[in-house]
Formats: sequence, C-alpha cells, structure tokens
Amino acid sequence: MTAVLKALNPVEHTRQRLKTAVALNPFEEGMLRTSRNDGSETMNALLASATEAYHRVGFPSRRQEAWKYVNLSALAAQSLPYLLPSHFHSNAIEFTSVWPKEWPTVVALNGRVMNSPLPDGVTLLSATKSSPETLSLAGLSHEALANNDDTFSLLNACGVLQGHVAGPVWVVPKESVANGGLPSVWDWSTLSNEEAGQCAMRGTVVVEESAKATLVVDLTSMGFSPLSLSNIHLNFSVESHAELDVVVIQDSQTTGHVSLVTVATQLSAHARCTLTTLSLGQGLARLNLDTHLNAEGSEFNHQGLVIQHQAAQAFTHSVVNHVVGNTTSHQWVKAILNDQAKHDFDGTIVVASMATGASANQLNNNLLLSGHARALARPQLRIDTDDVQCSHGATVGQLSDDQLFYLLSRGLPDSVSRCLLTYGFAQAALDEIRHPEVKAMLTQRVLAALGQSESPVENCLMDCTQCHSHAHEPVLTSANR
Repeated sequence: MTAVLKALNPVEHTRQRLKTAVALNPFEEGMLRTSRNDGSETMNALLASATEAYHRVGFPSRRQEAWKYVNLSALAAQSLPYLLPSHFHSNAIEFTSVWPKEWPTVVALNGRVMNSPLPDGVTLLSATKSSPETLSLAGLSHEALANNDDTFSLLNACGVLQGHVAGPVWVVPKESVANGGLPSVWDWSTLSNEEAGQCAMRGTVVVEESAKATLVVDLTSMGFSPLSLSNIHLNFSVESHAELDVVVIQDSQTTGHVSLVTVATQLSAHARCTLTTLSLGQGLARLNLDTHLNAEGSEFNHQGLVIQHQAAQAFTHSVVNHVVGNTTSHQWVKAILNDQAKHDFDGTIVVASMATGASANQLNNNLLLSGHARALARPQLRIDTDDVQCSHGATVGQLSDDQLFYLLSRGLPDSVSRCLLTYGFAQAALDEIRHPEVKAMLTQRVLAALGQSESPVENCLMDCTQCHSHAHEPVLTSANR
C-alpha cells in the first residue's frame, strides 16, 4: 500500500479513492481537492497518507459517540475557502493585543503569521521548507497520520502538506528556562466578513530534557459571517524531567463561528504538563484532548472552565492514556451555563494492562444559571489492570440555597451574593496557573465573561446595572456586559 501511495499524487489518489468510497460532502470536497500538485515526492507521499487516513475516518457523524451531540450539518453543506488576511497589518494587530509587548509573541490573522522576525527558538512550519524531522515533530509522519483518528486534525494536516496552513514550531533547549521565565504567547485571530470561510493553524512545542516553559494560546474569532471555522491543532511533547504550563483560550465573539481545537500531548519520564483551558463567548466550540503518559513519573493536570451564554455550545472530549504504570493525571472541568447554553463533557481515562500503580481522577462540575441551560456529562474509566487508584464523577446543579442563605444572613444583597458564588465557582479553575501575571490577566478575562465588575464585593452594585433591574434573577445574563 505504501508504494501505491507514493506513486499517486494527492489529487489522483483522491479521485481513485472516490470511485469506491461514499460520495464526499461539499466541505470535504473543498478540503481534499485543493492540492497544488507542486510538492516534492516526499510531501506528496505524506499528503497521500493523510488523504487515505481521512477516508478511513470520514466526516463526523452523530451516530458516533464522540460526536453524538455535535451538529455539523451547516459545516458539511458548503465548501469553505481559506480566509485571507484582512487589510490590518502587523502593527495594528500588535497594538490591539491584550498581552504584554515584552512577552515573545506569534501573531496570526486568519492562519497567516503577521509578525517578523519570530521569537527566538521558533520556526515556521512549511510544506516546502521544513525538514522531515520538523514535520515529524508536528505529527506529520506516515506512522502518525496512519494512527490519527481525528477528522479535523487530518484535514489540518492536509492543509499543511498542501501549503495552505502554517504554524510555529518551538523547541525549548534542554536544561533551560524559556525566555528567562516570561510566558510565550500565540495570539491567533479569525476575522470573517460577510462571506463564509475558514482558517487553520498547526502549532508544535517540544520541551527538551529538564527544561521549563510557559505558553498562552489565545484563539479569538470576530466578524459578521453566518458561518466561519477555525481548525487548530496543537502538539506538545514534554521530555524527561521537563515542565510545560499551557493556557488555551477559545473566545468566539460571533454566533456563526465554529472553533475546533485538538491538543495532542506526549509525556516522557518524570515530565509534567499543566493545561488550563477556557471556553468563552458564543458559537460552537469543541476541545479535543489526546494525552499519552508514556513513561513512569509523568504527570498531566488539566483544569478547564467553560462560560457560555445565549445559545452557545461547548464540547469537551478528552482521552487520557496511561500507557505505563506509576503515572498521574488529574482532570477537573467546570462549566457555567446561562440562557440556552449547552456543554457536553465526554472524558475517558484509559489505563493499559501494564500500567500498574497509575493514579487518575476526573471530575466535571456544571452550574446552571437558567432553567433552559443544559449540561451533559459522560466521565468514563477503561482499566485493564489491578492495583490502580482511579476515580471519576460529575455534578449538575444550581447555586446552593444554603450558601446563598449564609451570605444573605451576613447582610449581603442577593445580587452580590450570586456574583460572589459564581465567581468562586469559576476561580477554582485558575488556581493551578503558576505565573502570577498570566493568572491575573485570565481572572479579568473570566470576570468579563461573567459580566461582573473587577471587584464583585465592592463594585457590583455600582457597576452592574442588571443587579438593580433584575434583583430577583441571576446577574449573569449576557456575555458582553
């Protein structure tokens, strides 16, 4: 089969495959038939492998458990061209960035990197210039593609190999502290006007032995398009005794946006990765986590926070694989849902037969601020060995009457009490962020998403007009207060 794949160019391979395959929907056709046909033999062979892998996986169906509650019919119904950068130039984008200018930053608009030169240690993934070693780090090898079962990750790979998609590759040298302890920022924006379109990026971080790094990935969408897509794939490789702290923010400011983010993490011996994820705003957001603890002593911690309003939908799909024993994982995802918002948590812990001594726990808490909000929770364990410590659980509820009564009995107004309890529920998701300035900036981001003032105690009654006009209702009725 490999020899046949190398002999066919990607477009011809797709045509040959279509003769025996189920007809592709318009979205798939637009993605798989846009090859430039000017790549090298190696690149064409990789693209053929990615195409073959995609035909094996196919477009997501609601008959699949992982996509059971995700409606992508609007996405499948039309071909989405890649969005072009707008008339904004790099200085304008940097000027509007909320992150400190002294932090090393990769700024991208509609999938195009806008700033030059890139920060130290960062190169740009390229279908024509990247070495086979760099492509392999980014998950673009024949073996990685053959084992990939994520639809949009494979489409992202096709985009890279066709030359439509780029992204940073950051290698942190061994026994170093990246940027002297300063966080790196990947500030990637999607800007769509009246026409539908998509953008994609593929980012890779390799933290070599005994090194440390902090990364913030800020994914913001804006515009007026009735349908837009951002397809993001992130590869994190943490080598022996290394540490990586990551924050991933999905912030959609338009109801027609679909944000699909895949985070693939590989951990070596005594490596540690702490991942904090925030899903804010409107539209549809899906976070797909694929984590492998490959050697003893490795540790993975994930804190997730979802804040959704109106008819927004968020989906968290996570698989944590304990490949060997004496590995540790902790996962805690919290959701605050108002109006008609929905969150679906689908998490699985997999403990292999040789993973004796593994420790893993998983928890999903959902806070409903409206009678029309909906939370679905499916925590799961698949354990193939004895002598492990594993737990999972989920809760769905409203603000505690006992806690409200306690605050009211201390003289706090009802509106302030609700603000405090809701903020306290959210704040716990940020506690694992070790960099104080990152934590402070994300706290302000969370407060803005909750519609609260900077100090819920001192300023709520002054700044929060809804507290006065709707004192009998939860104050969190809008994401854009």
